[in-house]
Amino acid sequence: MPRGGSAKRRQKQKFYAVYKGRNPGIFDDWVETRLQVEGFSDATFKAFPSHAEAESWIYEQRDKEIRQENARLERDYPDTDDDPDAGEQRGSSYPPLPQDNTGLKVDYPDLDALPARLNARGGDGPGAPPYVSPPERTPPSFTPRQNPEHLCPLKPEQERVLALVKQGHNVFFTGPAGSGKSLILKHIKQYLDGVGRTYAVTAPTGIASVLIGGQTIHSWSRVGKGDKPAVCYINKLKSTIKHPDAKLLGKSAKSGETTWKETQVLIIDEISMLSPDLFEKLSVIGQHARHVNGHPVEAPFGGMQLVMCGDFFQLPPVEKDSEKTCYQCGYPITPREERSYLPPDHGYITERIEFLNEIHALRVDSARWSHCSRTGRDREVCGHLWNETIKYCFQTPTWFKIGFNSVVLTQVFRQADPAWIEKLGKLKVGQVTPDIMTFLLGLRRPLGELASGVKPTRLYTHRKTVVDENDQEFKKLKGTEYCFDAIDEGTINKGTGYSKTVNPQELEEYHFFKNLQVQKEMKLKHGAQVMLLFNIAQNDGLVNGSRGVISGFQQMNYSTFMSGRVARDFERPMLKKYFELKQQDGRVRIPLVHFTTHPTPIPILPVSWNTEIPLFYGSMSYGGRDILGLSRIQIPLALAWATTVHKSQGMTLDYVAVDVGHSFAPGQAYVGLSRCKSPGGMQILGGGRNLEKAFLVDEGVLEFSKRLEEQLARDKENGDGDGDGEAAVGQEGGLGQKREYAKYKEEDGSGEFEDDVHDWERVSSHPTLP
Repeated sequence: MPRGGSAKRRQKQKFYAVYKGRNPGIFDDWVETRLQVEGFSDATFKAFPSHAEAESWIYEQRDKEIRQENARLERDYPDTDDDPDAGEQRGSSYPPLPQDNTGLKVDYPDLDALPARLNARGGDGPGAPPYVSPPERTPPSFTPRQNPEHLCPLKPEQERVLALVKQGHNVFFTGPAGSGKSLILKHIKQYLDGVGRTYAVTAPTGIASVLIGGQTIHSWSRVGKGDKPAVCYINKLKSTIKHPDAKLLGKSAKSGETTWKETQVLIIDEISMLSPDLFEKLSVIGQHARHVNGHPVEAPFGGMQLVMCGDFFQLPPVEKDSEKTCYQCGYPITPREERSYLPPDHGYITERIEFLNEIHALRVDSARWSHCSRTGRDREVCGHLWNETIKYCFQTPTWFKIGFNSVVLTQVFRQADPAWIEKLGKLKVGQVTPDIMTFLLGLRRPLGELASGVKPTRLYTHRKTVVDENDQEFKKLKGTEYCFDAIDEGTINKGTGYSKTVNPQELEEYHFFKNLQVQKEMKLKHGAQVMLLFNIAQNDGLVNGSRGVISGFQQMNYSTFMSGRVARDFERPMLKKYFELKQQDGRVRIPLVHFTTHPTPIPILPVSWNTEIPLFYGSMSYGGRDILGLSRIQIPLALAWATTVHKSQGMTLDYVAVDVGHSFAPGQAYVGLSRCKSPGGMQILGGGRNLEKAFLVDEGVLEFSKRLEEQLARDKENGDGDGDGEAAVGQEGGLGQKREYAKYKEEDGSGEFEDDVHDWERVSSHPTLP
């Protein structure tokens, strides 16, 4: 009887699908279901004999509502093919999204509250439509840019960089801190947008990538940490894998190989911070990802145009010797105390390493070549050669193969004092003369509090010191604490003219938001020392790095809020959105900041950080390319009693104390000092009489800079450089002979790699090891 009764109950069991209710989902108990729908306006639910039918019904309801909404959007916002300004985007054209939110206030169910297994299912179930998020109640802040950003004009030496890019050359440009490298990148991006060339803007670190409106090179190239052997990434690019946005888009995407193939120009900023091993690995990956009929392309990075920027005298790559792996097989490198080295003239080195003499000339120790001793299947040894004294990309064979046209910028814009610029130039190359030492010791005097209440921001080399000091100072303040929450959004702008909104939960997975200096949740009090994180009024001195003190908070109505700052047309929808979402009783709270450069407090309104990520798929049959737009709207402030030297990138500081005594890497002390506009607003912490040791300079960087300048001088004498005050430009010659490569044909004709180190060894045959 008990068994029969149990079977009877199982036969009568029902599954209740709640599409609209307090907590949408599927329930197997009516009492629990009733709690979700009773008293809920427009509750939509239905009972089914099986879980699969209940799940299918929810998908049907979702699909029906999405179709209705898409039909309404087509009716209310038809295509605008006759609009000459419509559809300006990287290589794709589609009508602009609506700029106001009329007609978009539709109540949608909280689909994000569905069980994770239901959301993760996507379109796999029978009859289940692909998962597509419904439109938000307000239009997304990310829209195709209708008018190019107005940029400051370039100086002649900066124009030379842009001209080389327009001519299709591989370009490397460098210069001291504050020489306008970021402005040049903006002009390059604007030019590429204008001519419809597909490009990627990348940097080795999250902070650097955000400053240039791009993404990390690790994210773009799909290598993650980049610690696996190159062959693994090559095979990963070839296989069809789920794109991070596959659930949103309802399709599988070839997320890697197509990205490499479709990208015409690769921009890498802060190249000095890119690991030389990863630099070479990326080149090999590009050669295979951009293959021709299965055969790798011989040219570095697969032959795409390369634009690289950075100052090797600044921050170097952050690498731990204990974490390094062989880029060919992924095996951990031999510990330093167990390494053995090959003789400098050994044939195994001379036969396998191109540009060996040029590499050694850049202070790479010829007696420090070692080979990976990992033994694979069939007792074969990996044998990849590496040298522990190679620290920068310019010391690799790939750098020489690329054949950069190089430009050295000379004019500094951050500082106006010629004497201070000259001293920074000497400190940059490690020339701590007796006069400079006396000058630096004089800067150890304390800096007091300014009339505005601002104390000097302290630049530290370690993050923990910064966090502790900011927390300690903030807790000392009395008064009410106000919290400002950011508005994070993501939108897939479809090549066909429609847009889909990314679920809030999915936004947390994107590194763009993790890398922003502005916090998602920001707490402020009266008297808090803050720093601007955005250039809101350059002519008035309100730029990224400007410091001030919170002097109060102002409640603004809509009219006051919208007129509080002269906004460009494309910013007004963003401000309107912020007001509508944050207002209480028709007002929003805005912090007032008393800056060091202004006599009266200034209200700081929100700004938007945006980035564009092209999405590539195995099939483009729908016509056009999808663009993932990510944005954060937030008050552009951060606590500024202290920050790290690393996070000070791109900032111009006018009142700062730099801790040079704890510098542990080449360029660190120089970067800290070069953030400051004038020595009158700078204090040096630590160092004592050993100050000269703080200004570490790598000998390889010095040699590279010397040879580059010599080459440019020779080119200028030969008429290849500037003729009217422009920067000297030249093919790197000894630093990178430009070669024409024939199509690569693999000896065994397979043109394929298996996902195994053994097969990498098979196609990378090497002489007998010693």
